[in-house]
Amino acid sequence: MNTARKMTEEEMIAELGMRASRIEQLEGERDNLAGQINSLADAIMELGLRGTDDAGACGVAEARLREMIGNIRALSEKLVEAGLVTDVGDGLEQLDFVISRHKQLEGERDTLQNLVDKFEAGAAAAALADQKKGKAVPVKRSEKARSIGPIKLKKDEKVPDAAAIMELISAAETVEIAFSDGKSEIAALAPQVITGAAWYQQGNAVKLRLDTLKVYGPNRDEKPIVLDGYGLILDGELVAYASRIDRLVLAPGSINELKDDIVFHG
Repeated sequence: MNTARKMTEEEMIAELGMRASRIEQLEGERDNLAGQINSLADAIMELGLRGTDDAGACGVAEARLREMIGNIRALSEKLVEAGLVTDVGDGLEQLDFVISRHKQLEGERDTLQNLVDKFEAGAAAAALADQKKGKAVPVKRSEKARSIGPIKLKKDEKVPDAAAIMELISAAETVEIAFSDGKSEIAALAPQVITGAAWYQQGNAVKLRLDTLKVYGPNRDEKPIVLDGYGLILDGELVAYASRIDRLVLAPGSINELKDDIVFHG
């Protein structure tokens, strides 16, 4: 009658863990022996290349090599004793398989780590790109509406061209867009501070490029707002004005997307 008790799942896991630990220990021993054999083989080759007649040196080398072969056989026997192989003859073959599998898993780990590294690098690049992306942030309205409209040039003054406008924007600490009725700032519309890579030059024009720039009409019981154009204010100074082709009426309760509307011509 067979009274052998079946191992529980927990016992099997524990046994596998013990065997894995033992394999790791034996791997270390084998790697150490392999390193010694390689060193000895190099030494023997060096003796051969030198054409040495030192029989004593060659005898010592041969004895050491035989000792290492004996150590490898002893290691195989340890594998048998540990229950990891069933025959001394295939001990080394089994150990080689374990080491090969271990290296394969290491390669898979490295592949996965590379994928993780690429993902993290991509995420970091995306975050950096998002930081650099052009954004508009509404700021507190001026207590007193500023005079913003078409700029009247003095006799010797010229309208800055697109390249000059781009340079001025790059040099400014604060870049702001204000909304105008053609003469002064519209107090009901908060000015927008522009950050990031929001500007690009197209011919002799500079265009604001944003994912979105929404402005809202007045309350439903108030009069519509008439938008004539936009003032480009750099560090508090109006340097350019962009008139709309047609005035935009912001109806009460309306939501108006202006992301493609703001273009300053040189």
